[in-house]
Amino acid sequence: MRKKFLILFSIFILFLTPNIVKAASANVQISAPSSVYVGDNVTVSVTVSSSAPIGSWQYTISYDDSILSYVSTTAEAPQRAANVSTYGKTSVTYSWTFKAIGNGNGSFNIDGIVIGDFDTDEAMDIGGSTSASINVIKPSNNGNNGSNNGNNGGHSDYKYSDDNNLSSLNIEGFDLNFDSSVTEYSVSVPNDTKKVKIGATANDGNASVSGIGDYDVKEGNNEIKIVVTAENGDTKTYKINVVVKELSPIEVKVNDKTYSVVRKNDKLPKVNATYKSSTILIKGESVPCYHSEITDIYLIGLMDDKGKVELFNYDSKSDKFSVYNEINISGLYISLVDNKDVPAGYKSGLVKIGDKEYNGYLKDGAYSLLYGINLETGEKNFYSYDSSEGTLQKYVSSNVVNNKYYSYIIIGLIGLCIFEFIMLIISVVSKNKQLKKYLHNKLDVKTEFEKSLENGSDNEAGTSIENDDSELAETDAELEHSDNTDQDNDDVSDDEDDTESEETEETDDVSEEKADESNVSFDTEEIEEGLGHTALISRSVSNVYNNTKNRKESIKERKSLRKKKKNKKDDDDMFKF
Repeated sequence: MRKKFLILFSIFILFLTPNIVKAASANVQISAPSSVYVGDNVTVSVTVSSSAPIGSWQYTISYDDSILSYVSTTAEAPQRAANVSTYGKTSVTYSWTFKAIGNGNGSFNIDGIVIGDFDTDEAMDIGGSTSASINVIKPSNNGNNGSNNGNNGGHSDYKYSDDNNLSSLNIEGFDLNFDSSVTEYSVSVPNDTKKVKIGATANDGNASVSGIGDYDVKEGNNEIKIVVTAENGDTKTYKINVVVKELSPIEVKVNDKTYSVVRKNDKLPKVNATYKSSTILIKGESVPCYHSEITDIYLIGLMDDKGKVELFNYDSKSDKFSVYNEINISGLYISLVDNKDVPAGYKSGLVKIGDKEYNGYLKDGAYSLLYGINLETGEKNFYSYDSSEGTLQKYVSSNVVNNKYYSYIIIGLIGLCIFEFIMLIISVVSKNKQLKKYLHNKLDVKTEFEKSLENGSDNEAGTSIENDDSELAETDAELEHSDNTDQDNDDVSDDEDDTESEETEETDDVSEEKADESNVSFDTEEIEEGLGHTALISRSVSNVYNNTKNRKESIKERKSLRKKKKNKKDDDDMFKF
């Protein structure tokens, strides 16, 4: 009886207690490959399933967009799946396609998922997996700077980033005015600066940066390098020159630019073996330098405001600096210098050797000329540079003569001209002295001769004339006496003819003597004027000599004629007898 009562009581309780039904559950499953290569397409699937009919569903998918890029989906939206079923489904699947664009680990996640029961419109309990991980692998490059070697699973379409730029560069406490396209910077810091801190950030997340951090610095230029390596292995170097100022720098100007003199040997650039370390005074202070005993060139180190140190020629006599250009090609050490003479067939221009340009002389073709001093011999010359082969050799041409030889030739010609001019002056002076002496002697002879004629003295000319006239007179007297004693009319006639002939001859003699005296006479004024006219005086002296000679010959002929006549007369007298 008691057992029946308990059964009835239990049934009564069941009717009084509310009916509790457990809600249906749904399972979510996301699937994706565990690893892919950069450049591959990646397919992700999401499946929602349940033992009870599914009336609706809604969820979104998220992913790492630094290594994955959305391509397509079967869902209603790129990142969202949402729909309502008109009949109960037990399973719903969607897929998404992505492209792997960068290497690294990533994940896919299902967020905000709601699944509704078709029968009850109740939200189902969610179970299963709502996330998946993926590893994107970069194909092997083996240092080939962007070209794959084919050992990357056939994914040769991947292109490595070549971005090796910085997005920022700074020195703590100083301004650099950074520009990613500029790779070299200079900054001056106070003399008491002992340390600087460098910061930098790569523009590409796949690139790496080295050289950042703290650096110790000292007086002078401190070069700091920051290297950026791109994903494909390409590198770019940024350089910062941190110039710690000197306390009391020696400043000089070259071509209107201010430099400070380098006062420490270890700061000087290296030079070839033709130079030796030395010292020289600049503005009263001894500074290190290089000196060549062959060329007597002094090289001084000068630093610009960017901390760059270069060697300059220094002339201690003029206290001036000039740019020093040295080239070393084919075993020749040449210090380039300016030359004003342009070789025939060439024109002035810039000659590029390596990454530098020098003043030289250009011509069509690969050859160009440079002018400089051979640092091993000290000889200045032109040198031919072959840009196609990168060779240098001494240039020899008849069209090119060294300025030194030009100077020697010109000096020699000038000296020869001066010597000839001096000898000409000496010769003229000597001849003038001899001429003056000669004219002086002639003038004395002429004066004595004229005095002798005027005074009737027995000089050589006067005595000769009087003796000749006396002899002629005696001969004429004898002939005349013989003629007077002759009884023959013919002889008388002949005597008369002889007399007339003699008179005519005497008249001619007198005329000739007067003419001779006229020719012999000198004009003192003409001789004095002739001192400046050598040719005229010479002709006058020659005329005097010729006239005197002719007169003597004329007298000699007359004597011979008279002698013949006298002999004839004697013969006639003997015949008559």
